Amino acid sequence: MHISNKELTDMKRWYDVHSIGKHLDLFKTMHKKERDSIICGILQIMKNNGHSLIDYNVMNFPLEETQRRWYDKDPNLWMVFHGLEKADKDLLDEVAVYLENIMNLKNVIDPVS
Repeated sequence: MHISNKELTDMKRWYDVHSIGKHLDLFKTMHKKERDSIICGILQIMKNNGHSLIDYNVMNFPLEETQRRWYDKDPNLWMVFHGLEKADKDLLDEVAVYLENIMNLKNVIDPVS
């Protein structure tokens, strides 16, 4: 995947340069119950293959409630976004495949009318 300098300048989020970004954005509008099961799957992948990303990040969780982004308000979402930000490409690829499979399965079970 080639990204031009203009595209890099326009991007502000770490996940915009990876295919995982299109899935992470969906969490913002997804129902919590549906989102939580997917997030648990991602956390399990991070736990199994993330080389201690969860252990490394857990103490950095912000306790103040001001100036938070939408995903910073939920501890599990926070861990996913901040953990994956420090992940290597292999882990990002693995999570992207997981999300692609989940979203494809969701569309088969509950297609959009």
